Amino acid sequence: MVQALQDLDPEVRASTAFALGKVGIGSEDVAFALISALEDPDWSTRGSAAGALGKIGIRLEDTVTVLIQALQDPDLWVRGIVAEVLEKYTRGIGSN
Repeated sequence: MVQALQDLDPEVRASTAFALGKVGIGSEDVAFALISALEDPDWSTRGSAAGALGKIGIRLEDTVTVLIQALQDPDLWVRGIVAEVLEKYTRGIGSN
């Protein structure tokens, strides 16, 4: 499923990121793929990836740093999702 984050269709990429978050179970490979998706050219993929990072229960060493950088995203919706995920992390909900 993670491979679909590389699909040419942005709707497929965004849906995949959203689905990974819905499942709520992740691995380091999933976390790395979602972190990479934060740099996707499509705003909905970036936002879905950020949201999924807050739900998969895996927090890599770089996750918070990458999310802080994502607060500079040009899209307001993406920044809002990133802020919510960072808030969860600071409360310990999104961490393992």
